[in-house]
Amino acid sequence: MATAAVTNSTQGTLSGLSRTAQNLVVALAWGAIMLFVFGYWVRSKTDGSTENVATILKIAFRVAGGLSALLAAWQAYTLWFKKESPDQKAASLIQQHLFVSYALLGGGLGLIVIGFLLGFGRNTTGSFVFIRENFAESFGSLLLGVISLCSGYLLQQPQASSGITVEFLVGKIPVLKLSQLVICALSVGTIIYLYYNNRDANAWRTYIPEMAVLLLLSLLAFACFLYLNTPNLDEFGIRLFVLLFGGIAGSLLFLWCLWRSVIWREDILLGGAAAWEGPNSYRFWLCAYVLFVSLVLMFFSFNLARADIRTNVVLRRVMYGYDTIVQGLLLVGILFILNVVIYALVPFTYDWTKTRGAYDVSEAGKNLIGKLKQETTIVVLMPQSAPVYKDLRVLLDNFRALNPRVHVNYISPDFDDQKYEELVNNFPKILPETNVASERRGVLIVYGVMPTKPEHNIPHSFVNERKLQDFEGGGGRGSRGKVIFKGESEILKELKFLAQGKKQQKVYILQGNDEVDMNGMGPEERIDVRGDYSKVGIGILVDQLKKDNYDVAGLNFGRELPDQKAPNVVFVQAEGAERRKNVPLDCQVLIVAGVTRDLPKEAMDAVDAYASRGGKMLVFLDLAAEADYKLRQTNLEAMVKRFGIDITDEVPLRLGGPGDERTLWATTTGKSDNPLSRGFTGQPIFMRRSARAIQPAAAPGRFKGEVVLHQELRRDRLTILPKDADVLGDVKKYVRSLVEDERKLQAVWRPKSFPLAVAVSEGDKPRMVVFGDTDFISNRDLEDSQTRSTNYAFVVSSLEWMAEREGIGAQPKVSSSFMLSPEVNVARMILMPGWMMLMATIALGTCIWVVRRR
Repeated sequence: MATAAVTNSTQGTLSGLSRTAQNLVVALAWGAIMLFVFGYWVRSKTDGSTENVATILKIAFRVAGGLSALLAAWQAYTLWFKKESPDQKAASLIQQHLFVSYALLGGGLGLIVIGFLLGFGRNTTGSFVFIRENFAESFGSLLLGVISLCSGYLLQQPQASSGITVEFLVGKIPVLKLSQLVICALSVGTIIYLYYNNRDANAWRTYIPEMAVLLLLSLLAFACFLYLNTPNLDEFGIRLFVLLFGGIAGSLLFLWCLWRSVIWREDILLGGAAAWEGPNSYRFWLCAYVLFVSLVLMFFSFNLARADIRTNVVLRRVMYGYDTIVQGLLLVGILFILNVVIYALVPFTYDWTKTRGAYDVSEAGKNLIGKLKQETTIVVLMPQSAPVYKDLRVLLDNFRALNPRVHVNYISPDFDDQKYEELVNNFPKILPETNVASERRGVLIVYGVMPTKPEHNIPHSFVNERKLQDFEGGGGRGSRGKVIFKGESEILKELKFLAQGKKQQKVYILQGNDEVDMNGMGPEERIDVRGDYSKVGIGILVDQLKKDNYDVAGLNFGRELPDQKAPNVVFVQAEGAERRKNVPLDCQVLIVAGVTRDLPKEAMDAVDAYASRGGKMLVFLDLAAEADYKLRQTNLEAMVKRFGIDITDEVPLRLGGPGDERTLWATTTGKSDNPLSRGFTGQPIFMRRSARAIQPAAAPGRFKGEVVLHQELRRDRLTILPKDADVLGDVKKYVRSLVEDERKLQAVWRPKSFPLAVAVSEGDKPRMVVFGDTDFISNRDLEDSQTRSTNYAFVVSSLEWMAEREGIGAQPKVSSSFMLSPEVNVARMILMPGWMMLMATIALGTCIWVVRRR
């Protein structure tokens, strides 16, 4: 009899136990996700910290998340997969629920302890204070702990078929009345405290939202106290009290969040990650948590008071309406907080367009920003209405995500007069010479700790708003203009200059031996491999290097003739007893480009001596042929061979693919650890008129060569290596002959990738980068919009690699946005879609209303 009774009782509760187990699976899985996210958040915030507490917290959250996931899996296995009789399953679930309840109680206590550890710490005087910067983590841990404690307590209570109701409150009316008096007294006392402590200079006005909400809350609590004194208050009266107090109190908290969000909009709505993780981050998280609590309070009170919805039509309509609104607001709040958490974990702003636009930081920018060694502050001095403000904000948010040492502030010179004057006192450079308002706008970059006094030597620079943008078109009536955003390139250029101590890298370009002309600005190109490069200009490359703070000059070992003075060219004078000419001692990189004949002995000896004593070089080779098209070897190539690079008498051509067969598609190897190779993945360089055949030496010695550019082996793009340069006379005819004669094709086909640029190191020190092509740095190629950016970026990155600096990779792009014609009615463009959507919504709602009433 007793056994049967127990069995029947167990079977009767199996349905309730199963529902509880299902809820537990979802809740524990959600808890595991939240704990893992919380742990990752704490880890990202304390990354690099050496404090024991930070290490313990990282481990604690991971362990707690893992245990929660295991408990969820255990419940799911017992509920859905374990084969047991109903009696056995009920007994197993009861035991599991008891174990889980203890785990939740222990975990809740642990989370509350962690919340206090995160929220309180010692200040400089040794006393405990609340840490505002950790408000989000502290309150979140406390909230999760309270939820865990309540869940564990409820799980230990007997199963109830009707769920949680207000019946338990009927016998506790005195406690409810006392709670209302306490809330009323605390609210009034807090109002008095805020006013008394902030009565000087009307500072109490700062707390008007809190004082207003507390006043209304005190009135609500007092009214509920009077209501609870009503004689013979039954269950329906308690239900009405719960509905009124919970709904109105939650609404007051919700309104406070909206009010404070408007007042703190710079830190909550407009500040982005800079505000959400800065010294005022508590503002955002305070509003977020109070919003969450207000929605939960309204939702919970409405659900407690819904027992009479089937008998009371008005109550049913109100309850369903409020329930829908509250659940919708709760969903929006959860999604909003989740979006912020995801943004904090993956803080980059992505641009999914084909060109990647202004929102994708260049590889060179990532390397530079990510390796900044000092605190860097970027102050944007412009109003939000400025044309480049939005692009700047997105760009600088990505900078902050790359390095926590980067701090960004936004000050409008037109509205924040006090802050602007403080900056002018500390940085007079930003003060414009004229009184034009637009001249005060720009970006201040401070490399180092932000000074508080005018007397400082902190490196800084100011980029005027004019440099951040260009305008094209839009001159004619009805024409459409284009705004070009150059913020990334200008800011990175100045920041790199500051990080280098405002020192320019000295670069010399060899001149006077029929090499490329560093002062030439024309688009001339070398057509015949039997000619030289004396008419080919690289002035665009030189000008751009100077704009990027390189000190560039020519180097000539010949005699300076009075009637042939070349600008910006240094003529080397003989020195010492032996009257030898040497590369200047201030030379940091020597560029030798377009040498097609032996260099004069004086020049060759100087270059050889410079390289032998540890000098760094950029060497641009190319095909050079005699009159009979026989390939010519120069003494420069003989010197390069001593640095671990083999040069062969072959003419690389491309068979297959669109365009000229002489055009080689140089790409990075993807296998090298060299930064030059890693920084240009997917960035091809077009070498238009074939190239010199180079490759690392098969048996490297003192010097190590790494292939950084090659023509990749592809089935649709073969590399052929004929021995004679005369094939360049009529490439099409030669290719046709290969197609017709497979044996001839097999003789010249190279069944593997073909090197086109090699980086040479001595130990771990960069020494030289040798390219098999010279044309890709000519004006002709740098004027081409398709090749300009990548070609120049690879040259600059080579200079940066040899200087062992961080600016390696594809350079910043300039992005453009179109301006509408002045004749376009912008208001109509905004209003028309809005009206159309409104009409469509009304029409759809009308159709649904008609259908439901048929």
